[in-house]
Amino acid sequence: MRRMLIVLCVLVGVVLCAADVVKVSDYNPDPKDATKAIQAALDSGAKKVIIDKVGFDYLVERIDLRSNQEVVLEDGVVVAAIPGGHKVGNACMVLMSGIHDTILRGEGTAILRMNKKDYQNRALYTPSEHRHLMPIIACNNITIRDITIEGSGGDGIYISGDQRQWWTSNIYMENVISRDHHRQACSIISAEHLLFRNCKFLDTVGTPPACGIDLEPNNTLEKLTDCVIENCYFKGNAGGAFGAGIHQTLDEPISITFRDCVAEDNPGGSTGAYAGGSKDKLLSGYFEVINCKFRQPRGHALNFQNFRSGGLLFRFENCTIDMSGNPSPLAIFGTGFKEDLGDFDFGTLLVKRPKGAQPLFQIGALGAPKFCTPKGEILVEDENGTRVSEDLAAWTAKHPGNPLLREFDTLVCDTRGMVPLKKRGDAVNGLNLRGPQRFLLYGEEGKPIKILFEVTWHRNDPFKIPVVITDSDGNKEGELTLTEEKTEFVFTPSHTQVFAFAWETWWTMRVSTNAPGQGYDCSKRLGLMSCEQDFFFVVPEDTETVALELNSDAGEPASAIMYDENEKLVGQTEYNFGIQLLLVKRKKDQRNAAVWRVHVKGQEDFGVRLGAPLEPILYTDPKNILIRK
Repeated sequence: MRRMLIVLCVLVGVVLCAADVVKVSDYNPDPKDATKAIQAALDSGAKKVIIDKVGFDYLVERIDLRSNQEVVLEDGVVVAAIPGGHKVGNACMVLMSGIHDTILRGEGTAILRMNKKDYQNRALYTPSEHRHLMPIIACNNITIRDITIEGSGGDGIYISGDQRQWWTSNIYMENVISRDHHRQACSIISAEHLLFRNCKFLDTVGTPPACGIDLEPNNTLEKLTDCVIENCYFKGNAGGAFGAGIHQTLDEPISITFRDCVAEDNPGGSTGAYAGGSKDKLLSGYFEVINCKFRQPRGHALNFQNFRSGGLLFRFENCTIDMSGNPSPLAIFGTGFKEDLGDFDFGTLLVKRPKGAQPLFQIGALGAPKFCTPKGEILVEDENGTRVSEDLAAWTAKHPGNPLLREFDTLVCDTRGMVPLKKRGDAVNGLNLRGPQRFLLYGEEGKPIKILFEVTWHRNDPFKIPVVITDSDGNKEGELTLTEEKTEFVFTPSHTQVFAFAWETWWTMRVSTNAPGQGYDCSKRLGLMSCEQDFFFVVPEDTETVALELNSDAGEPASAIMYDENEKLVGQTEYNFGIQLLLVKRKKDQRNAAVWRVHVKGQEDFGVRLGAPLEPILYTDPKNILIRK
């Protein structure tokens, strides 16, 4: 009897051990759709799931990985997205959500693949940048290794948190190749204790940012803490090798390290960051690049935007940037904040570049801030091996800042009591409006007004742009939604007043009507894109100083030329990016009320503001001007 019990116990043990490992082939995978078979294996409760070689690629929609499980792809296995699947814009292929203690690894050559070219075909798919291959959301203790991840319609790997836990913690990735994705090879939105080793991030081409690795949190609760990327390789990423976009100040200090990495032939640049954080609070922490080698055959290598002195430190240590044959500047700097531009430490940075190249730095118009002298040393080596130390302090002397811009202010746009100057307006304009907008229009009770709304650029993507109409007291008067490139709208006011048509879109728009009394609120910023336009504005009587602020994005120059009521040129800016202030002093005997003109043009994104005491309203024609009764 005792011997029988021992035999039974041994048999039970064998069964239990066998149940610890399952193969997907045991679940009869369908060659046309293996989703159910793989998911059944994952849901079996086995400690180890083997996606074994079965003679065909596993085609799937979405598979969800589970906690406390090892998933192994055998040598030669391909798990691929079903052709014609993943129609929803945020559909993914392999999801890790809220799980822990999970290992995903390959043996030999193992591939996870989506159908990027199909997703980019507008005849087949609604455009999206969120068809990620592998989102990892609010997870703990995740290991991924020895796998190739390719061809997503968004990011190859997307790491973040959610309301359950605003970060993913303890993620280890080794010998992973992430290549040929639409938006990013890897996005790190929120993570702590992250370690990538011996990975490759290749050939991201499709839609911005198009980086190898982009660290870009979405809210202040998220983390970029103890994120270490070492001995990794970056090549062919259209937007750049690696960098960060940190537009909110995180609750915890930032700690990012790239060590012993190589980046070459990344058209958008080698590294850099947008590091403004929240307007009312500086970032804290560091982003360091140690023992890394870069080759940048064209374009600038480094891009630093919105760094604020006393905030995030960007530090190099023992790095080399090879720009042989590339005459472009090493680095581009700019800021939209009022704090001085810093902090940078170049350690000992060796830069190889040809004789006669452009100046080492390209620094946009900074407005109020000065450029703080970076720490460390940049050694510039020419074709003959001659090395010269760059005079970093000289760059501070060239960019001392303009304290007058700290005092620049605008009036609140108050249209109560305003009426048209003329009886008929002019509809013609060449504007491309972008971002938040308020189009102002005078209307009389019961009199219909024809307005043409045009979406001038939307990359052939579908769109839905809500427009809200309010009167001068802020009361809602109506609304409409734009879904076509051209929308003719008839507006019939319920009472006589100036009305505001407000919208916000990443696309560009134009509004035209022959009605009198129409203009654009520029109290915050009249956002424009890739256009050239004459604007007119009213200069009140007794105004001593006429002030205009021109603001353009990094590397996207803009200019403004101002004329008085006699068409005399009275001031102009450079054709440059950044923040520029145009100030014109009027003589005492010339301070009459007048209409002035400013001609603006911008390569891409730029904006205009009028300073107090000017009414913050710009008009595309003098016939359109509003005046106070």
